[in-house]
Amino acid sequence: MKNIFIPLLFLVNFLVFSQDSKITYVASATNYVKKLKEKNNSKEFLNEQSSSDVEFTLYIRKKKSYYKKNESLEIDNNSINLTAVFAGTGTYYYNLTTNENLHERENRLLGSDFLIEYEKINWKLTNETKKIGKYTCLKATATIMRKHRSGVRKKKITAWYTPEIPLNFGPKFYNGLPGLILSVQEDNKLYLTAKFIDLNPKDKITFQNPPNNSERITFKDYELLLLEKFDQFRKERNKR
Repeated sequence: MKNIFIPLLFLVNFLVFSQDSKITYVASATNYVKKLKEKNNSKEFLNEQSSSDVEFTLYIRKKKSYYKKNESLEIDNNSINLTAVFAGTGTYYYNLTTNENLHERENRLLGSDFLIEYEKINWKLTNETKKIGKYTCLKATATIMRKHRSGVRKKKITAWYTPEIPLNFGPKFYNGLPGLILSVQEDNKLYLTAKFIDLNPKDKITFQNPPNNSERITFKDYELLLLEKFDQFRKERNKR
């Protein structure tokens, strides 16, 4: 699949990095959703809004960050935007000092709000470079294992980061590289691309920290809970 990057609009102060920074990312799954339509012949269910791009913002303060979807006007309540589903719901938090990588999300299936702890990503750094906007970026790759009802699947991650902006943050739970991550590709499904970078925002950021009232759980245990719930549903359905 050809990787298509959205034009970058940058507002950058090269002289002084303020304590606060704000980066807007665009999530896109247009090509993948198009293939789903063709494969499943589901044009009625998957309309134009099923692959609409979704914007997220990464807020950084010193050695902490949080990342969440921007508020937007929903046009068609009967349509499911698969891009938003693939891009993830809830809020992601990262603490560079403690290396805590957290994801706050509500799960109606399990009937609880969770604060999910992700393990550190084992990045493989390469010398491959390319330009994204005016920045020279380096490529990093990783493989993430995910449990499904059909077994364990590998998710291949490709990230492009720029040492020219020495911030060790990025979208979702992708962090810890020696420079700001400007682009992430999850398999050939989802693309996250930096659209707007503000390293010295004029408006004060209201910074958000992880909640204390959500159930804290590791991602592995969270996966097991989901699989157990799906298995319970399957058994109940077979009894009917």
